[in-house]
Amino acid sequence: MRTLAIGTLLGAGLMLTACKDKAKTEGGAAATAEEAKKSDSHVLASKGSKLPAKGKALTKENSGEMKDGKMSINAAGQKMEGTMSRSETTTETWTSLGDNKARRTLESKTTTGKMNLNGQDQPMPEEKDALIGVPVIVELKDGKYLATLESGEAAKGDQVKALEKVTDT
Repeated sequence: MRTLAIGTLLGAGLMLTACKDKAKTEGGAAATAEEAKKSDSHVLASKGSKLPAKGKALTKENSGEMKDGKMSINAAGQKMEGTMSRSETTTETWTSLGDNKARRTLESKTTTGKMNLNGQDQPMPEEKDALIGVPVIVELKDGKYLATLESGEAAKGDQVKALEKVTDT
């Protein structure tokens, strides 16, 4: 039952996590293609595209945080009340390899959190991403993104799910 509760809470936490890109202009607002043209800047990526512009590279830093989210779990006829806090920060580098093709490398991923159920602190399992430091080729083919290991080897175990997350839009 504890495994079910922890899994449910982690899933809820992921759904509630708000992410924000740090790709901003000097004024703090997100840059648009039009703003970039007017301000002698360059657009390294555009909305709707996962890939950087041809010949460019970019580093994305994402962070999300949920503080003291209230939760209620009903499992096996038992009701549990509590709170959960979670924070996640990722840094990834994207390098264009030509039209509709790029290399993505997840440089780091840090996840922290705490959970309290019925007044008792609960352990939060440490999450590891199977693609940290592993170069991945992302291609847009026939309107769909495909991700494969740059090494050409077949993905194994957790890498399969992690590759699917890379291509989620």
